[in-house]
Amino acid sequence: MKSKLYYEEYGRKDGQSIIFINGWGTDHSGLERECLKYFLEYRCIFIDALGCGKSPMYEKNGEFLCVQTANEIIYLIDDLQLHNVILYGNCVGGWIGALVALTCPKISHIIFLDGYLFFDREYLFFVLPIIARAFYIFFFQTWAGLSLSNLFVGFSQKISKELIAEQKLIRSDVAVDYIRDLYRMERAGYREKISSIKVKSIFLVGEHTLPVIKRSQKYWIENVPNAIADIVPHTSHLMVSENPEGLNKIVKKFMNT
Repeated sequence: MKSKLYYEEYGRKDGQSIIFINGWGTDHSGLERECLKYFLEYRCIFIDALGCGKSPMYEKNGEFLCVQTANEIIYLIDDLQLHNVILYGNCVGGWIGALVALTCPKISHIIFLDGYLFFDREYLFFVLPIIARAFYIFFFQTWAGLSLSNLFVGFSQKISKELIAEQKLIRSDVAVDYIRDLYRMERAGYREKISSIKVKSIFLVGEHTLPVIKRSQKYWIENVPNAIADIVPHTSHLMVSENPEGLNKIVKKFMNT
């Protein structure tokens, strides 16, 4: 089946393939802007998840949204005849990468950036300020509420200004759908499935990230074979923008193991 995902491809056609998976509500541009220069010797494929960027919307009455995007990534791997693929997932993109690795035998490594595996009250405490941020900026174009949002989410003022200047904020409708769906996935026991992942993986968190994400990293290390963990210094949740050099130095060292 042909994949419906929008993607852009860079680097060497004969290099090992890396698929970069964006977080919910964003497109691929942030990962491309901050990461591409570190991986030009690889075949770099930047996708937009379903409902994000230029990819089509997901089926609201179909499978879980992350599962739908994971299936489309598997179709893309088959379309492009890829093998020995590295999955580089930011936030929810890391969770989508884990779902791909559960069923696709063509994966060699998973890179999971500052994601979460617990979709409970603490998770909602994390995401609600993000939705409020999007509401304020898109509808009122105001700074109101941003300081409180920064306190909860861990965004730096510098990153907040960059997001506002570029209007690269999450789509609140897509974010709400993914949040609801991730909660349903937890209730369906998907977190327990990750113990079946056999490929090498690294779960990276920001030095100043939130407790729910640190708890997720601990769970991953304790339950996923061949998994390691690390901390990216001087970062919170948006480590891709806050310290891309430090982040990708750790990533490349892991990829070469």
